[in-house]
Amino acid sequence: MPAESRSRTCPGLVGVWHLTSFTVRDRSGGVIGHPMGVCPTGVLTYGADGSMSVHLGASGPAVPGDGAPHPEGTEGLVRQRPYLGYAGTFAHTGDRVVHRLEIASVPQWVGTEQVRAVRFDGDELTLSPPPENDRTLALTWRRHRTSTGPRPRSGFIGLPAGRFHYLSWAADGTRRPCAVLLHGNAGSARGFGRLAPALAERYRVFALDMRGHGSSVRPDPGDYGLRAAADDVRGFLAALELTDPLVVGHSWGAAVALVLAVGAESREPPPRLSGLVLEDLPATMAFPDDVVAKLQKLVATPYRDLRSRLEARNPSWHAADLDAMAWGLQEADPSLVRRLCEDGARSGDLLPLLRRVAAPLLLMRADPRRDGVLDGAAWARARAHLPARAITAEPAGVSHNMHYDGYRRVLDTLLDFTDGLER
Repeated sequence: MPAESRSRTCPGLVGVWHLTSFTVRDRSGGVIGHPMGVCPTGVLTYGADGSMSVHLGASGPAVPGDGAPHPEGTEGLVRQRPYLGYAGTFAHTGDRVVHRLEIASVPQWVGTEQVRAVRFDGDELTLSPPPENDRTLALTWRRHRTSTGPRPRSGFIGLPAGRFHYLSWAADGTRRPCAVLLHGNAGSARGFGRLAPALAERYRVFALDMRGHGSSVRPDPGDYGLRAAADDVRGFLAALELTDPLVVGHSWGAAVALVLAVGAESREPPPRLSGLVLEDLPATMAFPDDVVAKLQKLVATPYRDLRSRLEARNPSWHAADLDAMAWGLQEADPSLVRRLCEDGARSGDLLPLLRRVAAPLLLMRADPRRDGVLDGAAWARARAHLPARAITAEPAGVSHNMHYDGYRRVLDTLLDFTDGLER
């Protein structure tokens, strides 16, 4: 087919696409695994001349979900490789595209035709090869725009407590201010996968897998107090020479951020912050036993059931947020979830610490009817303790997982707050 004719048949495909998710789905469409990790990278290019190329990089070990390695077929080939790539030509007709491979990182694919089912959803494109054993690979891509945010970089750093993993966005701009993001109990740095790129338009952004979570060190029992976690963050700031950071914390991460900001339980002066953002700060880490048990049960749920359960409960969430939360929960330890609350409870009532915050402060409250941790009485106490430079926000109807459930409103509130820091 001449290049000119070919280009007329595929205007929806032509362009550059960035990978947003790579999943294994069962017959019903439910996500049951991630063959190249939860946050793989990828670039797909379709040229108007009929050329195409794709590059895929793994973010970590495969997440099979149901415990089965499934070594056969395309899925097995994908799971065995940290990188996949091929290039050639393509033809797009209706709801399918055929890739004719001229070069490939998998030798047996050279010279073959790879058929993909095509589905468009606005600026998103999902490609799927033919099902194998009632399982289908699904690669979802977002069309490249000039405003596309940076991809995260993964790194490790040695701190006094051990080896910590972190993600960074736009971290090379040494003249830009920095922001450090702290996740909640049973979360991970990946939980900021959508918020961080938006902040990276203004900041060098870093998200830490906090102790006991994600790919970071898991200290012994008794070492999950708020001060110990705050010292990790303090060491992280020092090791990467991050001065005057904006610190954003969610839930447990908000409690750690508050302890860090005021120097609670420490003889050392607190680090100077340019701003402090607390998403649904708990009044205390002494949560009721039934709340802790509910989270432990969720952490112990097999990935296949966990991902589908999260999607059923939160149908409005973005797929990337569902993946990130499911991965964080899967990597967590049920006993750690309880230890973290028990050790953190030793710090007592956290709300009086608010009056000691010297940096500009944004305190955001989730809806207590949707698992928000501050009821009316606690919210009134929190507001009574706020320093003069603090502002509050209560996005209506947003659940405890604020930057998942109310992403746009939380982001707009956060950006408005950072606008004030620049004036």
